[in-house]
Amino acid sequence: MASACKPSLDISCSPQQAVCSGKFHQASDGLMGLTVDLEALDKDAHCGLHGACEGDVDFHVQVHRPAEGTELECALEREPGSVQHTVCNSAVNGSAAVCSLAMPPTLSPGEKLGGFCRIVKTEDKIPVTKDAPFFIYNHHPAPPVPAPSPAPVKLVKKTEAEPVAKGGVGTNSPFSFVVSIAVAFTVAAFGL
Repeated sequence: MASACKPSLDISCSPQQAVCSGKFHQASDGLMGLTVDLEALDKDAHCGLHGACEGDVDFHVQVHRPAEGTELECALEREPGSVQHTVCNSAVNGSAAVCSLAMPPTLSPGEKLGGFCRIVKTEDKIPVTKDAPFFIYNHHPAPPVPAPSPAPVKLVKKTEAEPVAKGGVGTNSPFSFVVSIAVAFTVAAFGL
């Protein structure tokens, strides 16, 4: 069985378990799959240094084991991390399918948009493959974050000492300090 499925499945076996996974985003109950040409995705979509974008995102998909009544469905986030997507659909033509979406008008430098392509039933849009994920990047580096400015230094005006009277005795002199302690001690001791 491994040799018959090798072109479509990755099979690994160990004494504990056997694992089988599709090489082409096949659903667990099907053999139909797809491969997205990642090189062609953003060939015609361009984003600038300041985040302005233009052009189209082109989805070129190879369909493995195509079936009648199926079509390609691709979705792209409207903005990074968004749950809302812009979607395009296209009929499967032989073993290929192509659809395009306009690039969103902005994508900040260093950011990316996620998306996926899958094959769905034409009639009710039920997926017949797993999602094949991809990302579209604004390849310009994000601008550096400026270093925080140092806190401003608050200048305090220095007050001048009270002038000392002739003879070296003023209210701020060491002598006046000793006299005030002596007076306080005398008042406390004699209850004056």
